Amino acid sequence: MFKFFYYLKYNTHPARIETKARQLVMIGSKQAFRMFKSEDVRRLLDFNKVGRTEQDRFFNEMTVTNIVMLMLILDYKIENSDPDERREYLQAVRAEVPKYYVGFLKRIGIPKEFTKIWQKLIDLRYDEYYKDKMEWKRELMGAKGIKHEIATDNRLMIFQTMAFGLYRHLRRGKVSPKDELYKRTQNFLLPVYKGLVKKAG
Repeated sequence: MFKFFYYLKYNTHPARIETKARQLVMIGSKQAFRMFKSEDVRRLLDFNKVGRTEQDRFFNEMTVTNIVMLMLILDYKIENSDPDERREYLQAVRAEVPKYYVGFLKRIGIPKEFTKIWQKLIDLRYDEYYKDKMEWKRELMGAKGIKHEIATDNRLMIFQTMAFGLYRHLRRGKVSPKDELYKRTQNFLLPVYKGLVKKAG
């Protein structure tokens, strides 16, 4: 009976996996667009004083951050999943996420050369944020108090890594702990993070 239940819930039929990937990707993409259109965020970025290329870069970083955050959350769930049916289902969704987004760009008419750039950007940011998360974890494990507690919570480490990483890229590395943009970045990513953790499977 339970075997049948798990089969129904974690069926890995390609159409079902694509539907799930689309659902999860859209959660982050919609919030990335809200952040991009936010008057407060644009004010902090001096949005109207920079060129179109830089404005596009802002949007691309907001979008790719949400995609990579989803990939890292799925990685975490795969590592901590039981039974096998759930693990296989999550692995299939994880593999589909970047393919779905690149395919989505193709379907809406984005030229092939740009979709290839997007695939490379997703891979680049995933590798970067994964390494950042592991380095932060090693550093914080040797600390005491709240920092050590953060290091022992892998899901919280994902959120903190993504929030700071996006902020750092938006500022091109010129960061400050008192920068209001960092707080805004956390505020926009937090509901996405919570939604993805809940709905990823």
